[in-house]
Amino acid sequence: MEITTLKLVTSRVVIRWREDGMSCVAREEDLPRLEARPDNIGSIWHPPFTDRQVIGFEEAPPGELDRPSWWAIYGYANPDVQVTVTVDDQPAPIVHRLGSVWACEWVSLPTRAHVHRSDQDTPDVIRFIRPEFLPPAPYPEHAR
Repeated sequence: MEITTLKLVTSRVVIRWREDGMSCVAREEDLPRLEARPDNIGSIWHPPFTDRQVIGFEEAPPGELDRPSWWAIYGYANPDVQVTVTVDDQPAPIVHRLGSVWACEWVSLPTRAHVHRSDQDTPDVIRFIRPEFLPPAPYPEHAR
């Protein structure tokens, strides 16, 4: 079965799309471990999930770094649905498409991303929030 691969340059998030509509999205460094999992744990290949669900990757949790870091998000939309992303105080990142997967990345301090879809009236607002189970942020001014 033919597999098409796209790697986002800054975050090194890899998107793989199979001609049967299944996909795999993961950080490049996690792929060898994921591919080596036994079959009884579950396949790394998944069908598209709900239209409005967005998954995020981050270089580090908010407040962990004293500098801007990379952020990446992805989701699914039919190929005829236009998806654009705007990020507060940043130029709009490029939205890459591979089959029904869309993905984008940018570099900034923690901020909000707005996912605009041509099949929805209102954008989804995505915030990267520091998990409560982590110790206090070394740079709380960047932990929004």
